[in-house]
Amino acid sequence: MKVSKAQAAMEFLMTYGWAILVTLVALGSLIYFNAFNPKGVLPDQCVMFAGFGCSHPYAAPVGASVFFKFTFQNALGYTMENYQVTTTVAGVPPTSVFGIPYAPFSMEKCDPPVSPNLQQDAAVTCGYRILNPSTYGIVSGSVIKGEIAVAWTDLADQQRKRSGTFSITIQ
Repeated sequence: MKVSKAQAAMEFLMTYGWAILVTLVALGSLIYFNAFNPKGVLPDQCVMFAGFGCSHPYAAPVGASVFFKFTFQNALGYTMENYQVTTTVAGVPPTSVFGIPYAPFSMEKCDPPVSPNLQQDAAVTCGYRILNPSTYGIVSGSVIKGEIAVAWTDLADQQRKRSGTFSITIQ
């Protein structure tokens, strides 16, 4: 019995064609339902240095601005004297309005209010606001990323500086 090349090609397509078709349908479904979007997979995060915790990152639009907050905790084993927390958001540069320095991004409030010292094992929640976020492409559902820098004086009266990063999806 003689088998022609055309018949062999058709048998190959019929055998493996179904598998290829099922794979394409499955891939199309995953793309359609946005399974490859990392925004929906990656959690909000705030990563700091050892001994200084950062937790409960949250961001949501409030009027014509975006409000976000973190909870910081001193776990260094001693009181951080003269501590300062500076936060920057990627893509939101400091600007000036009519020649007057103006930051579209500012610290809103801290609870408890910021004092010069952060006691051992104490926690403080600080909130920040970005004005006119759409100017910087920040809209509901987008991810804001940035850096948190902490400066303080340690027990030996030495100035210390460390930093960490954050990534938050706006609700």
